[in-house]
Amino acid sequence: MEITYMKKQEVKTLCITAVSLLGGVAIANAQLPADFPQFTLLPNTNPAPGCLMGSLTATGVTGVSSYFAILDSTGNPVLTSKTASLGELACNGLFVSLQGTKGLDQNYQCKNSAFTPVGNSIVAGNGYIADNHDFRVLPNGHFLVMIYDSQYVDLSKIVAGGYPAAKIDESVIQEVDANNNVVFQWRSFDHIPITDTYKPLSKGLDYIHVNSIWFDELDGNIIASCRETSEVIKINRTTGNVVWRMGGKHNEFTFSNGIAGNTDPPMFQEQHSARRLANGNLTIFDNGYAPNVPGM
Repeated sequence: MEITYMKKQEVKTLCITAVSLLGGVAIANAQLPADFPQFTLLPNTNPAPGCLMGSLTATGVTGVSSYFAILDSTGNPVLTSKTASLGELACNGLFVSLQGTKGLDQNYQCKNSAFTPVGNSIVAGNGYIADNHDFRVLPNGHFLVMIYDSQYVDLSKIVAGGYPAAKIDESVIQEVDANNNVVFQWRSFDHIPITDTYKPLSKGLDYIHVNSIWFDELDGNIIASCRETSEVIKINRTTGNVVWRMGGKHNEFTFSNGIAGNTDPPMFQEQHSARRLANGNLTIFDNGYAPNVPGM
């Protein structure tokens, strides 16, 4: 398998994401409030149709407030709110946002463009608590939920001088139905060895840190970005087996263009946001460095 690779540079921008609106968002024709942030959109060549959605954040500017906004491609507001956010647009035409307290009672809620909840709140099952990194709505009406879980591991059996009671964080991915029944569960401990991490094997560590999940409509499986092993993996949604591993210590792909300065691993490092496009391409955000980790 061969891929051509291009590294993305980190940029500072307004927190706005391009989306294609589904489900008929109501147009807000009222005059904009006086404290709405003023900005300019600069089109680059030929932008795709659709809307921009996200947070317009104004900090320390007198008379200007922060807003959640949906804008058309010319920058005209379609919907604005100073008190609530719709979150992320899902494939079912609804918006999804995280609710609750981190580490306690987090859940995801689908809402329509009127900010009205639709259906049940989605929570993790089997005694786990949902994590806030990512969440996916599937075409079959199910949901992918991310989880972090801690286990105590005897590292002395894994590495010389290892701590006998190390607290190790693993990543768990669940598919749950609309009634919060778990229909599929994947635990990283069952498939990715702790020694695949680039973090020092000390008394405690988050050894894999899955930071994004994606439903691949081309084959119905799951693509996960694993930050601390610096790899993107595909997970079989039926068996839980890892179909392939891109990057990291067990890379199965050939990269046709190297990145100057990248050593171990040589492809990408501590990446985020692995997404499969409709044309089959895979995109990631390559953080490209890990200054506090030996060997990276």
